[in-house]
Amino acid sequence: MSDTFLEAIRRPQVTDWRLPVEDRLRWIEAELATHPEPPAGVPEALEEARLAVEQKTKPLVSWWTGWHVERAWRTLHFAQAKVIAADPRLATRLPALKVWIAGELDRDDPRVLALPQPDALDDADRVLVYDAVLGAFGEVDERHTAIRLLRNKLVVFGIALVLLLNLLVGILGSVHPELIPLCRGQVCPAGTGASGGDVWLVQLFGTLGAVIAVVVFLLRQRPSLVPYTLIGYQAAVKLVTGAALACTGVLALSSGLFDSVIKVETRQLLLFWALVFGYAQQIGTRLLDRYADRVLGSAKPLKDAAP
Repeated sequence: MSDTFLEAIRRPQVTDWRLPVEDRLRWIEAELATHPEPPAGVPEALEEARLAVEQKTKPLVSWWTGWHVERAWRTLHFAQAKVIAADPRLATRLPALKVWIAGELDRDDPRVLALPQPDALDDADRVLVYDAVLGAFGEVDERHTAIRLLRNKLVVFGIALVLLLNLLVGILGSVHPELIPLCRGQVCPAGTGASGGDVWLVQLFGTLGAVIAVVVFLLRQRPSLVPYTLIGYQAAVKLVTGAALACTGVLALSSGLFDSVIKVETRQLLLFWALVFGYAQQIGTRLLDRYADRVLGSAKPLKDAAP
């Protein structure tokens, strides 16, 4: 086998977040070539970022805490702030830099107001630029941490908890079908007379309805370069919520609550309404989608977070 192939299989799995980190590493190294000597702490920070990219980690722990992603980006941001502040061409870049910093920080932030003019930059001015750039990067990092925390909440409360409840209801319905009556008269989801498969079948059709909603949801999404994505977790929330809502809706139909509006006279019609209720979860999860969109929208892709 070739050396290139051996090197490739020894490296950790390439993921979306590693690619922009490696691009940023190359950018900083190219910038350092224009400096008489690297600013203090930058070589160490770059080495720490490389370790975070190359180090093999426990998949579940690193996925949950995100420490390798955030460690890589925070050390890169420290290094980049140092490189920018020490840049011999800082006077030329300062106007664009001010626009970017003002976009990340509040325009009335003292660090923004204290930014110097491009002419006659001294060491004190470069310190001000460093503080402002590092503060702007800090805002970017905090937004991406907020995305990870939201993702973890979706996993625990939106997926694991509801999935567990669905399983408990399904098992209970299998053992004691009479405890969860989903039949309307003699019309039952799994056939004539209550059976242990009623709850599972209704949940299945509810999930099918949610799948249709998920397809529509995915078609509306735009690609994103943020290190944490929420789309898959939002879709999973819709699926488990669809199953739960289908059981709730069919239970309401079996009680006769909607007899004045909906007549359930066949098994096919009962299953159809289970599918409709599964799709209807979109009404509730739409609020979650809007919140997630706001969180993602406030977090610009880290790849493009610097001027």
